[in-house]
Amino acid sequence: MYGGKALAAAGVMMLAAVPAIATSTSAAATGIRPAAVAGTAEERLSRVCAAQKDLRDPRADDAVRADALLSGTVRITDFPPQPLPEDIDWAHPPMSTTNFQAQFQALNWTDPLRREYLRTGDVRYLERYEQILRDFVEDNPDHTQPLTPWSWYDFAEGRRGTILGCAVLELGEQDWLMRALAEHAASISEPSHYSGIGNHSLMQNAGLITLGVALDDDAALQLVCARASDLLPRAVSTDGVSLEGSIHYHGLNHMWWREFGQVLDAAGLEQMELQERVALMGAFGEAATFPDGSSVNFGDGFPGAKSRYQPGGPPLSIFRPGYLFSRSSSNVGPAMLAVHYGQPFDGMPHGHMDAGSIELFAAGKRLITDSGPYAYGGGFWRNWSKGASAHNVVSSPGTEYLKSSISKLVDYKRDAYWLTATWSIPVMSKVTWYRTIKQSLRHGWIVIMDQVNAPTSRPWVSRWNLPDDVAYRVKPYRIDQASGAGGRISIVQVAGTPTVSLAQGKKTPYLSTTAGWRSYSYETIEPAPTAELAKTAKSWRLVTLIAPRAAGELADTVKVTGVRTTSTTVTFTVTTARGATTLTMKRLTSP
Repeated sequence: MYGGKALAAAGVMMLAAVPAIATSTSAAATGIRPAAVAGTAEERLSRVCAAQKDLRDPRADDAVRADALLSGTVRITDFPPQPLPEDIDWAHPPMSTTNFQAQFQALNWTDPLRREYLRTGDVRYLERYEQILRDFVEDNPDHTQPLTPWSWYDFAEGRRGTILGCAVLELGEQDWLMRALAEHAASISEPSHYSGIGNHSLMQNAGLITLGVALDDDAALQLVCARASDLLPRAVSTDGVSLEGSIHYHGLNHMWWREFGQVLDAAGLEQMELQERVALMGAFGEAATFPDGSSVNFGDGFPGAKSRYQPGGPPLSIFRPGYLFSRSSSNVGPAMLAVHYGQPFDGMPHGHMDAGSIELFAAGKRLITDSGPYAYGGGFWRNWSKGASAHNVVSSPGTEYLKSSISKLVDYKRDAYWLTATWSIPVMSKVTWYRTIKQSLRHGWIVIMDQVNAPTSRPWVSRWNLPDDVAYRVKPYRIDQASGAGGRISIVQVAGTPTVSLAQGKKTPYLSTTAGWRSYSYETIEPAPTAELAKTAKSWRLVTLIAPRAAGELADTVKVTGVRTTSTTVTFTVTTARGATTLTMKRLTSP
């Protein structure tokens, strides 16, 4: 059997008492708790491992990856194949990229060997599988003396805990393996190794479940119950939104939390609130998917990436952490506006400084997009990609971004023809900023009124990330897409007299003045067009029209005429190929 007797025989010290953590919610209160367990210890572990589908399900390229490992090459996610000697130097991974190093130390790349052994019966796969796992364990026996910053990194040790725990099913209760399980359980259980926020903590909890079952360690399972009960409300909102600040990571967290619930079931740990909250996550994913099946790209995620969900949801969706999605069947085809606000930057593990940012789909394509995440290792481009100057917002070079500030939806109205909404976005130090958006549900265009006020005069910049690989014509008051198949975009200055320019590959020594870049894959950055509307003033009221043009519609079909301003309103007429509309922009206020 798996458990204390076998470990004692091997001379392995069990966890007499797993260290407790401070939790704001007890396990009993949230409904995650031990339950009756059926079957033998081996059957229980087998169920737990089978539930870890993200790691252990067969995949189409298993044979390629397993054969590569036999021939001395490791393939990790989408990174280029790297040489892997028989005796691995764990202190010097084959790539220095931080994400590669974390994945390398996690050992989940070894599982194709196990799966190919089970599929083919070829013992070479099992031998190499055991050899790699044992090599890591012998070179990394003590979590208090890591070879690299990634050796016992929270994500890596959590994933590796699952791999090693489940390896018992194929390799048996060998002394080296059982000692490794106890060391990993001890490391994950230490409060200093557990942040209690984000998907890394979820990975640690999943790993500790597997280790606890493999070790027959009730204390470890009790700790998982307490930690998971505390983590859930920190990770997923009551309306089913991942709180990491990234729509890409929402899809991943939905998969991981759903799988975690299955692991809880397999381990005999009851759950109630978790199932209910995770069940709501699909509705957000559908609402955050553009009509073409690509994902809205707030936070870490690559522009244009395919969504894990089908597009759906009601015409207007508002989610508590700070997302608004508005869909319409306009006369330029399906249109969708997305706005991000709410959570402070320092509360989002994968979020960006993008409060108030907008993305727009119309005329069959993404017309206002995002800049992407670059990579997780820091440095200039990572810091730029997270900063305000990379997003569709108003910023002020040299003005501090308030990372703990919460942006709010002040008021909104939607009828058969219009969505009108106002946000208060207090993210710039000593600056008030209100952003009001009016979306024409009939024509697909939007008008944005930004009102910023500061105690002294300063430079302001409003940026819009535009479709790339096409040409633009820039005039003193507008930017028009001049080439490209299908729909196109026009940006017209209505009020505020900004200087209008197009940045593409503009690199300066400062994050706040660098603009015109896009990251479509990990550790890549390339020039991309970004509209810049700029002015220096103490206060500024900028009104901007963003208009889609259907295929074949010329730029001069989009016009703004009859502009009249007062201290509180701007009235004007928008003309497109589908007709003219007169409207008034004013800031909505709280009821």
